[in-house]
Amino acid sequence: MKEQIKIGDSLSVLQVLTEPYVIYTKYGYTPVIDVEEIHRGISGYLVITASSLGDALKNLQDGNGGKLSGITISVKKESAARMARYIVEPQDLTCAVIASV
Repeated sequence: MKEQIKIGDSLSVLQVLTEPYVIYTKYGYTPVIDVEEIHRGISGYLVITASSLGDALKNLQDGNGGKLSGITISVKKESAARMARYIVEPQDLTCAVIASV
């Protein structure tokens, strides 16, 4: 099984490798995307249930022809609190222009 990539309050740069899909966890079916953490060279899956993360990804997907795979984002939590909001910024020039509109 793939490793779960967890996001903390320090910046992570991720390349999205897949479109969203679901996996079965102890909490039931959970939406995820496969990502590669660029600076550490680690691949795994990112759980995308948090609305602050999901909403940002949906905006990027809409601005990228309906696709998430292939985009690069920087992501971190606002604080170390468990329920802190995610801060997501596109790293691709095309997505950056579209996401800022």
